[in-house]
Amino acid sequence: MTTIRYTTDFKKEIVRRLLNGETSRSIELETGVSKASISNWKKEFKLHQTINGIKDDDLDGGTQYSNVEKLQIIIESSTLNEVELSEYCRKKGIFKEYIDQWKDNIVKTMNYADSLSHEKFQFDIVKDKAIKSLTMEVRKKNQIIAEMAECIHIEKKPIPIWAQTKGKDY
Repeated sequence: MTTIRYTTDFKKEIVRRLLNGETSRSIELETGVSKASISNWKKEFKLHQTINGIKDDDLDGGTQYSNVEKLQIIIESSTLNEVELSEYCRKKGIFKEYIDQWKDNIVKTMNYADSLSHEKFQFDIVKDKAIKSLTMEVRKKNQIIAEMAECIHIEKKPIPIWAQTKGKDY
């Protein structure tokens, strides 16, 4: 079994095409390079090389953009077809993958926020039920105490402060 060796320039070109929006399947069909090789090359270049003049530090998802700018890019690119999207990405100096990654991050964040608000809502319901139950219990106990006080009418004579006699009950 022979192993095919590809030049570094060829690998860079394949990775550039992939990051500019071309699918690994179309690259595989055109060049005969397997998807696994393409994926490995992409990982390799992200870790060790510079592609299109972008340092490997910048290959993690367009860190030069603020969250507001990322959202604006997502909105602007949402109506574009593949060709227009590739052109848009080239103008912005970003890869199509960044936009997909940003969309995923937004969806994950929104789902997490929804789950938190749902949990808080459930907690509020439980808390309200507990407060209602405790309030009812306090009312019942107050009513019982009032009824007992009515039934047991205790009269006590006031003890004069000046009384100093021992053993006498007043």
